[in-house]
Amino acid sequence: MNGIVEQIVRRKGGLTHKLIVAVIILGLMLLALISLYITLYVRTFMALGMLIFAFGLYISWYILSIQKVDFEYDFVSGDINIDKIVANRKRKRMAVFRVNRIEDYGDLKDLEIDLKTISKVIRASMTEYGEDVKYAIVHTDKYGRTLILFSPDERMFNAMKPFFKGELYMKLNQKNKSKQTEEN
Repeated sequence: MNGIVEQIVRRKGGLTHKLIVAVIILGLMLLALISLYITLYVRTFMALGMLIFAFGLYISWYILSIQKVDFEYDFVSGDINIDKIVANRKRKRMAVFRVNRIEDYGDLKDLEIDLKTISKVIRASMTEYGEDVKYAIVHTDKYGRTLILFSPDERMFNAMKPFFKGELYMKLNQKNKSKQTEEN
């Protein structure tokens, strides 16, 4: 199967995102009060007060916009590219690897590994620790032994499946069969 599968995943904001938004709103309100004070009581610096407020609005907008992060997974003939897209403006290649170089794959909740053996952790998933988060341990040319956390959908997984190493393919099929028997 020499297909092309693309998937875009939007990172969901967690507690950190909510704290950043709250701090920005409070900071902007404080900046509005300061610029109002400068505008009303220090008449010689009226333009400065308005300029400070406008600058604060711009900085707030910029910080809030970079909180929007998408991850794009591209699968092409056994190769996976994972890109990080920030605010639909900036794209950064996070990982490139061949599926047949994956040593282990599964649900994040099932991961049992000594992190000292991992040289790099790449987080490219919807949530930090949700049920949809999968892990892949792969040897990449750039980083060496790498732990990749991502959220592939069923189409992406089915495209990857024929390219897994034999023992990993068998392990995943065995897990699927045990899940099916538990459901019945």
